[in-house]
Amino acid sequence: MKTSTPTQPDTPGRQIDVPSGGIVVEDVRQPRAKAFSRRKARERNRQLLSVASLLLLSMVVVSILAAVILGLRTWTELSGVTAAILPAVLSLCTASMAYFFSDKRRGK
Repeated sequence: MKTSTPTQPDTPGRQIDVPSGGIVVEDVRQPRAKAFSRRKARERNRQLLSVASLLLLSMVVVSILAAVILGLRTWTELSGVTAAILPAVLSLCTASMAYFFSDKRRGK
């Protein structure tokens, strides 16, 4: 069996003590397996989807307003783009919010 010497950790002030016989599997903490929960996964996905859609909506609105305020484009130039993009992003955001706040007991 191979013996190892104490090594210096990345954090100063701590010394790792290695036994003379080496480290065996029983000395190392084993990770605990968590049971997969469909309910928690579904809630996490609902939350992620709603936050992502809100971020998309806010990015679209801020970019349109920033282009007009900074003078890169005029409002008349962007009115066609706004009329095409904003309803689609708004409906996507509305659908994801409806999914997030829908009846969560129904899926059981």
